[in-house]
Amino acid sequence: DLYELLDVPQLSCEDLVKKAYKKQALKLHPDKNPNNSKAVEQFQLLQKVYEFFLDPIKKNEYDSVIRAREQAEKKKKEMDVNRKRFAEKLIADEARAKKQRLEEDVFKQQEELRKRAELKAEMEREAVEERERLKRKQMKESKMREDENNGGYNVKIKWKLSQDYDYDENVLRKIFSRYGVVKELIFSGNKKGLCLVQYSGQEQALASLDEVGLPSCPLKV
Repeated sequence: DLYELLDVPQLSCEDLVKKAYKKQALKLHPDKNPNNSKAVEQFQLLQKVYEFFLDPIKKNEYDSVIRAREQAEKKKKEMDVNRKRFAEKLIADEARAKKQRLEEDVFKQQEELRKRAELKAEMEREAVEERERLKRKQMKESKMREDENNGGYNVKIKWKLSQDYDYDENVLRKIFSRYGVVKELIFSGNKKGLCLVQYSGQEQALASLDEVGLPSCPLKV
C-alpha cells in the first residue's frame, strides 16, 4: 500500500500527503540514519511515492483501484452466494492487475535510479584506476630518467614465487627482448621474484611497461 509508506490513511488528500511526506522525510533521511545501510534506498523510494501522488492522474488511478476494492466489498454483501463467488474473482483480478501495474511503474523508476547510481560508481572507479595507472607510469618514467644518468634505462619487474614455476634469465630475456635489446638482467640477491631489466633506450623501456608475463606466473612491471 503506497499510502502506508507515507503513514497516512488511504485516499488521503494532497495536503495530508505533503504533511506526511515532510514528516517521513525527516525521519528517514540518510543523515539521520547513518547506521542503516538501506537508508538511501528507503529515502529514494519515499521520494518516488511522493512524486507519484503529486501526479493527479496517477493518484486518481490508484485511488480508483482502492475505491473499486471498497465498492467490491460492499457489493459482495448484496450478492447471493453463487454470484458472489463469480464477481469476487473478476473484481479481485481487475484490482490486482491495476495495482500491480502501478507498483511496477514505481519499481521500474527505482531500478532506473539504482542502475544510474551503479553506472556512476563504476565510472568513478575506472577514473580512479586510470589516474593511479598514469601516476605509476609517470613515476616509472621519472625513475627511468634517473637511470639514464647511470648509462641505461631500468625496468623493475616482480612476480610471486610459485612451486610450479619461476622465471630464469633465459625466459625473462626472451620476453623483454621483444621490446628491444636487453643490456642486462640484474636479479636481486636478497629477494627472489625481483629483477631489473636494463635497456639502452628509453623508447624500448617504455614499451615494456605493459608486459604482463606468462599466464601461469604474471609479472608486475
